[in-house]
Amino acid sequence: MTEIVEPISWLPLGPAQAGDLYELVRATDLADATPYNTSFAEVQAYFDPAYLWRATGARTASGRLVAFGLTRMPSAHGPDVDVLLSGGVHPDFRRHGIGRRLLALQMRTAEQLAQGEAVRARACMHVDSGQTDLMNLLRRLGFQDAYSYVQMRRPLDADIAIAEPPAYISIETLAQSLDDEVRRSHNAIFMEMAHQSPMSAEQWAAERAFMDRDWSFVALDKRGDRPRLAGYLISGRYEQDWQHFGYSEGYIEEVAVHDEWRGLNLISALLGTAMNAYRAEGIDYAGMDVTINPEADQRELYERLDFEQTGQTFVLVKPLDLQPTNIRPN
Repeated sequence: MTEIVEPISWLPLGPAQAGDLYELVRATDLADATPYNTSFAEVQAYFDPAYLWRATGARTASGRLVAFGLTRMPSAHGPDVDVLLSGGVHPDFRRHGIGRRLLALQMRTAEQLAQGEAVRARACMHVDSGQTDLMNLLRRLGFQDAYSYVQMRRPLDADIAIAEPPAYISIETLAQSLDDEVRRSHNAIFMEMAHQSPMSAEQWAAERAFMDRDWSFVALDKRGDRPRLAGYLISGRYEQDWQHFGYSEGYIEEVAVHDEWRGLNLISALLGTAMNAYRAEGIDYAGMDVTINPEADQRELYERLDFEQTGQTFVLVKPLDLQPTNIRPN
């Protein structure tokens, strides 16, 4: 590692700097060959009020933004919370120690954000498989692998069979009136499966900014006086990625079924319905992320539906020290 010749200054970033930040993020995406193409709207969403956030940037004397770090956690959360770290260094300014300094700043910021707001907290960073330098840095600093997820993709150039659920189950487009019920189902399912903190309505809306309602579906049990939500599938439309990929894609944000309705082919029925909806609009591929951890590896299920793995992202975590402090988030 060599010292950088041009001096830099560390300054706070916010929505007013979204334009500069977008240019930097695009440069880091290209350098790292990421499996996505961050849009300006996604950069603006970094500062969504559903999250407590702090952002720091490194600027040269000429004013050029050459590095940034974003530290966020949900405004509403339970006693255990993950504080998400993200950021990047411009490829022209790497291997000069900026990344290490940036991460140290983010860790201090993460402790400040979580202080007094949670009983237990951990810093959490997502690292794509090609980001070897970042992976090594995190591990040297005591981060440990928590789990990973793989990117999977399926071509849509042929008819897609839809599994037949029982006659009392209806697969329907996700109506806006069911949004909050789907959110509550998500909270119940993922609290049980992964001990995740529940999402507030504001956080749910922020996370679903790119949802395509015509591509999103619910499985409703029509027995009884009132239909019950058995499962759901949420699709995203990330058109900003299509030119980057060289093809169009319907992205499966999330698909889940309650325990009571497991074993009824509802996952396959929801996936088939969504993929046929993509295909009807001339979309080339269906894509999704599939989580892998010691308790669950669902790749085989999706491989049976002709999905193939195209990439992998690792999630590394480190517990935060929540000792008493006078420093509080604004």
